[in-house]
Amino acid sequence: MEQKKIPIIGTVIFIIIAIGVLILFYFAVYGEDRPPIRLNRPSATIRDTLAIHTISEPQIDKTSIRKGQENAIMKIVQYSDFLCPVCSEAALLIDEFLAAHPSDVQYIWKDFPVESSHAGTMAVHNAARCASEYGRFWDFHDAIFSSGYSRDRQGLLAIAQDLEIPSLAFSLCVDSGKYFGNIRQDFLEGQA
Repeated sequence: MEQKKIPIIGTVIFIIIAIGVLILFYFAVYGEDRPPIRLNRPSATIRDTLAIHTISEPQIDKTSIRKGQENAIMKIVQYSDFLCPVCSEAALLIDEFLAAHPSDVQYIWKDFPVESSHAGTMAVHNAARCASEYGRFWDFHDAIFSSGYSRDRQGLLAIAQDLEIPSLAFSLCVDSGKYFGNIRQDFLEGQA
């Protein structure tokens, strides 16, 4: 058992570093001269709205979206944007790793919507959280990253319909921005 843990830990550390490098590369190439992320009020940035705090590790609680064994020896926390192409590729790598080590790894999703680079991404993140109310977050996640759907409101509703999520309740959740607070909190945590 001890010999098995060392290669798993080394592989996970390599994957985490690779994902970090890919994300940094993406923002270095595509993130230059972008305006700050804006909330509903045009004059307010996230930094203006919520106090920034420094954390030493990711906050994992009952609102955290996760898959895998709760008692896994390894936890992967990914701060990701549904509209980021590099994040989409990272999700595939993480899924492959989870499939190879189903009882050893837990994957924790954290929203990291970069609205300045990907307009409309907050709405996509909110819709995914709305899908989580029906136990369909990961299916919604996979559908968004598959690029088979448009990422506008109609595309999000089409995904929900294909996943047999009740359309009226889902559209009310999407339109209300119900999870914007949770999403912003993840974003701030990811910046810390």
